[in-house]
Amino acid sequence: MPRKIWFRKSKGAWYTQFGRQQVKLAEGFDNKTEAQQAFNQLLAEDVQRLPRAHKLTVADICKAFLDHARGQLAPNTVDWYERFLGQFTRTFGCCIASRLKVANVSQWLEAQKRVPVGRAPKGQRRPYRVLKWSSSTRHSVVNCLRSTFNRAVRKRLLLNNPLADLERPAMESRDHLLAPEDRRAILTSVKDREFRIFLYALANTGARPGEIASVTAAHVDLTEGIWRLTKHKTAKRTGKPRTIVLIDPMKKLTARLMREHPEGPLFVNTKGQAFTCNAIRCRIRNIRERLGLGKKVVAYCYRHTFITEALARGVPVAKVAAVVGHTTYRMIEKHYDHLSQKYDDLRQAIVTAVSPPLGQTA
Repeated sequence: MPRKIWFRKSKGAWYTQFGRQQVKLAEGFDNKTEAQQAFNQLLAEDVQRLPRAHKLTVADICKAFLDHARGQLAPNTVDWYERFLGQFTRTFGCCIASRLKVANVSQWLEAQKRVPVGRAPKGQRRPYRVLKWSSSTRHSVVNCLRSTFNRAVRKRLLLNNPLADLERPAMESRDHLLAPEDRRAILTSVKDREFRIFLYALANTGARPGEIASVTAAHVDLTEGIWRLTKHKTAKRTGKPRTIVLIDPMKKLTARLMREHPEGPLFVNTKGQAFTCNAIRCRIRNIRERLGLGKKVVAYCYRHTFITEALARGVPVAKVAAVVGHTTYRMIEKHYDHLSQKYDDLRQAIVTAVSPPLGQTA
């Protein structure tokens, strides 16, 4: 579908992009009106090729996107899309997609999700706890909606994206660090062996939670002391496997888990099933509420803490990036500035730099 017109100086004519072709509309810079009329004619012809565009509902658009996603994306990613698009469809599914209003969707993003807490006394209303989507969650949901409706435009299901102007909240920084006492308290509070093992692996590999949850015996090379994952977050971008290097205690743990689970995931829950992203999130949330820890305590904190402590102890940035699977060290420099909070380390660096102290005090 043509979206706009522009003047190409090298050709001395007005053009527009129509599908994979660039169409000349009119010659001469002064003939913009004629070019606009030709553009409008193309647009009208395109509308005629979309007889169902005015009938498609939001549910139709979301279903088309999910059908595409199931054949192209990883299962965890598809589950994530299904979760939020399912909630979106329950509210707006019957709406005509082309008539969807940004204001209404913005109100939906700000809506509160109420979860019942405990049992209410007989004859009284059940108490509720109000949980709000974080800014990061709303940011991700807006990305999800943009992807869904942009694809509908590319596939000529819609003439334009009705949510193109939907504002995207800023992402919250996930730079919370876990102090050693917090990590010990969390580990002590977990009663089942399975999740304790999972947390131990988080703390001692620097791997992403999803990476640990996906490890099977087929991914292990005990001779080299590594896990080698072919499916991972950056696989499409890098075209390379993700290699997770194991220290000796992790190699021993991995060998034991391979004997227990020769097939399927090594890290499983009490039912023998792989940990899902949502299950991990819920377990950490329950632990932090029970221990009175802040809301910023999530599973990813183990990875952030691992990286920060490695940098604080003098491990070169490039090596840290290689260990945690970042494609370049620039990701470390951009997102892991936690050392500014490690004043003792910085103070020691200054002492080393100026020892003995230069000059005299005033």
